[in-house]
Amino acid sequence: MKWTPEMIFGKKSVKIEKKNYVDMIGYTFDGSCLDYFEYYISCFVPDTSFYTYPDYEKMFDLKGISKFNYSQWNPTPIEKENQHYGMVQDLTHIGNLMNNKKTAKFVDDDLINNKGSYYSVMHHNKMGIVIFIYNPSKSMLYIIYSRD
Repeated sequence: MKWTPEMIFGKKSVKIEKKNYVDMIGYTFDGSCLDYFEYYISCFVPDTSFYTYPDYEKMFDLKGISKFNYSQWNPTPIEKENQHYGMVQDLTHIGNLMNNKKTAKFVDDDLINNKGSYYSVMHHNKMGIVIFIYNPSKSMLYIIYSRD
């Protein structure tokens, strides 16, 4: 993925260092490809512009694509009334994430359902689902990308 800190956080000065990557092809409930990433984040101080990102139009080629759903950064926990609630719960608690040594801690921490983090979701039938979870206290960014 060629996503820059500016696309994700709106700041060029943010440093992103990959800590973990797990490719779970065919491990999802619907047989799609699932990628799990962990990044260490440094040099980032959120301000009011933070809530207008990620910039999905720069992250994906959306020419000719309509009816894609997305949200910018929102504080956790995700609320049951949120349109993305079901798919986010399914992907962040999928059994294969729980059963993998590299991802089990992420599932145990349950950042999406506890206060203190931020999340953003993008969904389109042809492009799949991308979930970003940023935890400032751990200086970590987690990305789950499920492609059909």
